[in-house]
Amino acid sequence: CASASTGAFCLPPNIAAPEASPPAPIMACRAALHFALAAIAGSAKLRGVSMDGLAPFDCFTGTGADYVGLEDKTATGRACKNWVTEGSFANLGNNNYCRNPQGNKEKPWCFTMDPAVEWEFCEVPECADGGALPAAWKAPTGAKSEEAASAGPCKEAASTDPGFKVFLAGRACMDHRGDTWWLITNNKTRSSDPAECKAKCSELPGTEFFTYFAKTTECGCYRECIPLDQNVTINEPTVYEMK
Repeated sequence: CASASTGAFCLPPNIAAPEASPPAPIMACRAALHFALAAIAGSAKLRGVSMDGLAPFDCFTGTGADYVGLEDKTATGRACKNWVTEGSFANLGNNNYCRNPQGNKEKPWCFTMDPAVEWEFCEVPECADGGALPAAWKAPTGAKSEEAASAGPCKEAASTDPGFKVFLAGRACMDHRGDTWWLITNNKTRSSDPAECKAKCSELPGTEFFTYFAKTTECGCYRECIPLDQNVTINEPTVYEMK
């Protein structure tokens, strides 16, 4: 049944016609979904979370009063109710994880979303060995050089970096110009030294610079530093840049 004029042809009865490939947009969506799922699985593994259940360290000791794991359903499979929505223990935060807030129940529990069941225990395992930390990993014999092995375990040295550096000595930042303010909170505070000033400014989002006035112990935190004119600069200031 071939047609020389059109190029059409007929397949034998015992051979099925090949399936047409999906349109390009569908293929692109399938590929995107595949990579998204792979990324989610990879991210979970990096966090130590099993895609099939709780992480190995998600367990409780005693009555679970200090349990802060990620279980969010009861032993019968009922979904836990959000603690803030339920209201009795809103201080636990905006989540629905199993907890034992007062420690007066046998183990972690939660209020349920089932109107017929107010609360239930959660299926959280008890920690093995009473929650003792696992033994520290030890390098196999021969994995280190003799010099490194004789030095013992690695020890992290405490950082000596104060987290700031001098930006302008003997200068100060301008608080504002008209309605434009660079001084965060529009007020200065008092600090005993630049380190304490830095600590206070670290608590204010957006701080990039701070000025410490040695003569008055004033501390100003700034989102941007526009240097004040030298002829109106007083009280022995120094501008520091946050790291």
